Amino acid sequence: ELLTGGLYEPILAAIPSADRIAQVAGLSDRIERRFGVRPQGLWLAERVWEPQIVPDLLAAGIRYVFMDDRAFIAAGIAREALRAHFLVEEGGERLAVFPIDQRLRNLIPWAPPEDTGAFLAAQAAAGHRVALYGDDGEKFGSWPDTHAKVYAGGWLKQFLTMLERMADRVEVCRPGDVVATIPPAGLCYLPTASYSELEDWALPPAQAAEI
Repeated sequence: ELLTGGLYEPILAAIPSADRIAQVAGLSDRIERRFGVRPQGLWLAERVWEPQIVPDLLAAGIRYVFMDDRAFIAAGIAREALRAHFLVEEGGERLAVFPIDQRLRNLIPWAPPEDTGAFLAAQAAAGHRVALYGDDGEKFGSWPDTHAKVYAGGWLKQFLTMLERMADRVEVCRPGDVVATIPPAGLCYLPTASYSELEDWALPPAQAAEI
């Protein structure tokens, strides 16, 4: 499922409202011209979340975005409750947000595929409906040694084979289909957040040295 974002990958929370809408619409327009489908979901650059972007994303035609699960946990939601998308609201407007499971990000593609399979099987056995994985493409060939591991080393082929074997318990589906068929888990109010490393890097030097 194709996702959109800002055309020039800006930090959306750091630019004016009109520019946010134009940036997202610009990339969505290009994707639609090239592939014949208009994206409904958006990947936030550097996963920088601030509530004021919600109305602008909706104005640009976005139905859902993705955010690190740590932002949901900081909002008081238990990790084990993060098994569906939630709704966030700003100014009376609501947007769907998926929590990205950090445990899956730690497993894929670093651990053997069977470890991911065991994690998904345990989630399914516990009755959890959704486990979301979202990550940077660099992990699949650009970072040091990842090309050899993922492709030449056979990790990707083994991973896809594992998912085929688990088809009776785990269904691979698109986020848009989840939003269309599974009710949200409820409202949540995420704090201003990004991924943990960027929050460290954004600190003044003295404070960063203390972490």
